[in-house]
Parts: sequence; structure tokens; C-alpha cells
Amino acid sequence: MNLDSLPNTLETLEVPFAVIADLLSGEIRFLGDRQTIGDSHLIQTLFEDNPAIQRLNQSLAGQLMPQTWSQGNIKCVICKPTESIIIGLFHSHSHTVMEEHQWSKRADELIHLAFSDN
Repeated sequence: MNLDSLPNTLETLEVPFAVIADLLSGEIRFLGDRQTIGDSHLIQTLFEDNPAIQRLNQSLAGQLMPQTWSQGNIKCVICKPTESIIIGLFHSHSHTVMEEHQWSKRADELIHLAFSDN
């Protein structure tokens, strides 16, 4: 995975922590400060290991993207910039439902742009 432009994208979006999973290689990368998320249950549920990531990928089939999961005040916006890459953007922004929807769409666009540059 070439992730050179991704840290700048995360900074622009004010995302403190992200997980990048490569479905082909099985590689899982973590960017940012995991401690800012607090309880790691949502991270574990979605990205604990390759079987969890495969289940996540299967759940995305046919869904409009991006998808959002939440636990308490932590949200994870799931983007899929390529067929073999899944990215989880973890944040605790205080958005209304409409603001969160608009933010997640913008985040998805920026993630796709970051991967089109690679």
C-alpha cells in the first residue's frame, strides 16, 4: 500500500485515527493516535483481524458508500477507495445527522482522491 498522501487527508478531515486494510495482502495499517478513540471495541469489531475485515467487506456489498458505524460518541466512516482497500476513519466530531452525512460524503471523496494519486 502506498499511503503517502493519506496523512494529509486525515489532517484535513481532522481524523485522529484511521485503519487501512488491504483485502488482497491481508495487511492492516493504523495511522494516528489510537488512544484518542478511547474504548477500542468499535475498532476491534470492524478491524480486529482478517476474518473481521472480510465480514466487513461482505457487509458492504451492494451498500451505498460510505457507511458509518458508531459506538457512544465514536464514529467510524468506512470508505472503499478501491475494490481491495477498506479504510475506517474514526472520529468523535459533534455533528448533527445531516452534518455527519455531508462530512462522510466529503471524507469519502477525499479518500478516493488520495488513492487516485497513488
